[in-house]
Amino acid sequence: MSCAVVGMGIGAVLRHAGTSIVAGVVVLLPAPFLFNEDHRWSAVLDHALPMSAWYRLMEIPFTPPVPYPWTSTGAWIVYAAWALGAAALTGTVVHRRDQ
Repeated sequence: MSCAVVGMGIGAVLRHAGTSIVAGVVVLLPAPFLFNEDHRWSAVLDHALPMSAWYRLMEIPFTPPVPYPWTSTGAWIVYAAWALGAAALTGTVVHRRDQ
């Protein structure tokens, strides 16, 4: 659901189907692989992406500790923030273009 709303937001901003699909795939799939949990700044960016939130929710509790852990509640907040942000962005962009 969250990924669909993010795709809708990207589509509303870019207004071209091909560009929107490429941007959506880049934001949602390979971006988490650019960040790791070795440094705090990188861990924060990694934790803010939907794919990383999904991995956190599907994580087996007996994994080795990481330097900058986060919670399941944080993963749900990431999903909610992406969905609300994309919906707000879509509403704003469409409203401004219709005037």
